[in-house]
Amino acid sequence: KDLSITTMDFILSRATLFRSFSSQLLMLQEDQAKIFLEFCAKKIATKHNGDIIRPKVISVAGRDRENFLKCPRIFIRKDLVGLRSSRAVVVVELAASNHLLSGKCICYCRVWLLLSSHEIKSGSVNAHPTKHRNKKGTPLKVCEIESSMLGNLVTDFCEDLNLESKMFDFGVQLIEDTMRPKGRDICKRDVMPLVKDMKLRFPLSWQTRTLSLGKRIMHKTIHFESSFDASRLFHYICLNLSSYNVVKCDGRNGCLSRMMREMDTDVYFFFIPHAHIIFAFEFFVLCRTEGESM
Repeated sequence: KDLSITTMDFILSRATLFRSFSSQLLMLQEDQAKIFLEFCAKKIATKHNGDIIRPKVISVAGRDRENFLKCPRIFIRKDLVGLRSSRAVVVVELAASNHLLSGKCICYCRVWLLLSSHEIKSGSVNAHPTKHRNKKGTPLKVCEIESSMLGNLVTDFCEDLNLESKMFDFGVQLIEDTMRPKGRDICKRDVMPLVKDMKLRFPLSWQTRTLSLGKRIMHKTIHFESSFDASRLFHYICLNLSSYNVVKCDGRNGCLSRMMREMDTDVYFFFIPHAHIIFAFEFFVLCRTEGESM
């Protein structure tokens, strides 16, 4: 684990790039990119029993790539078991950088495969003629079977590396941590822009298709009679926060929120006056669904 970034780059130069994912960071400060990579690394390492590697960064004048966005790369190492004639190691690389054209922060996940083969020492090998073996003496039939097995193992491993679902979980955790009484991950004034960004990035149709999500964000526009001024009602509630058990979560744009405890889980409500319709509210709900349809 005590490696330099140069050593890691050298190791990966001998590896095969198996798959690559990317996702734009949510509407947050750039320093949140490092927190997101740490969030992903812990999730991946915990689920797959892998080792997190944080290489040492050596600054070189004019070429300090790892301090770009102050967000060093993180690696997760995982040994694949079940192969007889070879040893396979998967290395997941997590990185973030600004897009050259848009300037937006893009997070990357690359899956590398390191493979080394060795001769099988088993009496069953002698049953295969020499012409049916590779250069290291491994029967070709065994090589074919293990190649297929290796492909399935790495493909299954990659199924859990979808950065979009990781980004959604990360946004949900930020909202929950911030709205709790002592939450400090992001300023409360940034909660509503984050909720709106997640609504656009992850519509309910996408959330429904992604069954691995444990929570969902839902949006509804509530209309009143055309003669009703929703902003006046909103202002009245702001003057009587304790009566309605709500708190201000965004002083700039005017957002009110409430947290309720239902069936051993927290449910968060956010509502603001509609930006273009004076007799309507925008209503957001963040709750646990465990993959069930709502």
